Amino acid sequence: MPCQISVVIPSYNRNGLLQAAVESVLRQDGQGGKFEIKEILIIDDGSTDGTEEAMQDYDANRPIKKPVIRFLRLEKNGGAANARNVGVRMALGDWIAFQDSDDIWDEGKLEKQSACLLQNPRYGMVYCGICENFPDGRKLTREEYHEGALFRQLATHNFIDTPSMLIRKDAFLSVGAFDTAFTALEDWEFAFRFSLKYQIGCAHEILLQSSMLPSGLSSDIAKFYDNRCRMIAKHKETLLKNGCFQDATASLLNHAAERGIARQVGTLLEQHLLSTLA
Repeated sequence: MPCQISVVIPSYNRNGLLQAAVESVLRQDGQGGKFEIKEILIIDDGSTDGTEEAMQDYDANRPIKKPVIRFLRLEKNGGAANARNVGVRMALGDWIAFQDSDDIWDEGKLEKQSACLLQNPRYGMVYCGICENFPDGRKLTREEYHEGALFRQLATHNFIDTPSMLIRKDAFLSVGAFDTAFTALEDWEFAFRFSLKYQIGCAHEILLQSSMLPSGLSSDIAKFYDNRCRMIAKHKETLLKNGCFQDATASLLNHAAERGIARQVGTLLEQHLLSTLA
């Protein structure tokens, strides 16, 4: 019997982009072979742009009603991490794939990742490469492929984006889902925590087109450093135990030094480390 996949899509005010993201899921090759998309779970994170009505109309006019689209609107915006957690708890499939409401999957994404996951039962997750598309036409490919116990690599930098993940549902739940205390880098924190318990595989190619929508750069940088410091502080004992703490902090401070803010980030890291002792 093909493995049953639930696709979880959090969305917040992405009415104009969400349908294309859903269509890219519906166009997946290989269904009925190694996998089957059991459902698409759209978790509307308190949108105010008519997302619910638009998706109801879209679903009503679909000529083929499989896979089923399940829509849940959250009354209060709680962030993508919370929306994804809600979706996983609702999911009926054995495997979970995450899609973002402004991204497009390659037609072979699930087929190639499913093959990798089935061929390697020790893997709890399989990821893939991505291409980031910027509003000014620039493209940035992210292709860093590793397999096995990846906690040392993930201690210093992230190369697994949420929409690239195909993950066993029981494994996801066993490590405690996404940490909603993080306002950014929740995918990195989850992937690191996941890698401490499970081996991770990858499909060695780009299978995802990601839209890099414009946002407040200063705000994003501040969030990055605050949440990176939070992540190191949260996992300090684990990093020390596995001999990764110095590498993690050096990576952070070198990153900050390139931007001329190493002193400020060092102070921020110290504050987060002290807060874990309080």
